[in-house]
Amino acid sequence: SLNTYKMILSRLGPDIAKSPEALEKMERNVRTLSKTMGNDAVGSADALTTAMLQYGVDLSDPITAQEEMARMMNVMAAGAKEGAAEVPSIAGALKVAGVQAKQSNVSFVETNAVLQSLAAGGKEGAEAGTALRNVLAKMSGEDVLSKDAIGKLIALMHRSNCKRKSRELMRPRSKLVL
Repeated sequence: SLNTYKMILSRLGPDIAKSPEALEKMERNVRTLSKTMGNDAVGSADALTTAMLQYGVDLSDPITAQEEMARMMNVMAAGAKEGAAEVPSIAGALKVAGVQAKQSNVSFVETNAVLQSLAAGGKEGAEAGTALRNVLAKMSGEDVLSKDAIGKLIALMHRSNCKRKSRELMRPRSKLVL
């Protein structure tokens, strides 16, 4: 729709319009992802453009940028289908942690996996993004986070969330007085 085109252009810049084919495919990506969000095209466009901007996708070549948008769309759609976090939650987390993840050489796929893991433990949206950003900032001494390091990070976060839930379940409850 015209509004989707406007949003894409306003977020990603007018150079995208140099390729009508790329712009049309981006609009199609927005429509496709919006189906996982109750047909929320605005939310879908926000999620996709935020991901692209946070990860510093090169927008000077609209065709290549569109291909990256399609890849990101597929990752977010799969995560929403199989994981614990929905697309708006991932978008909210990416707004906070995306740049740090990119600077830490954590791929978009790996970042989404960590955010899905955090959501499974009860941390979603900006709260998950803040947690991930803080952990990555503390680990910034590493040039590249290996798959093993990401796995350990996910396990550590999951254990931490499980311990927190166990403490909450063990906490004495006040008795109800009738």
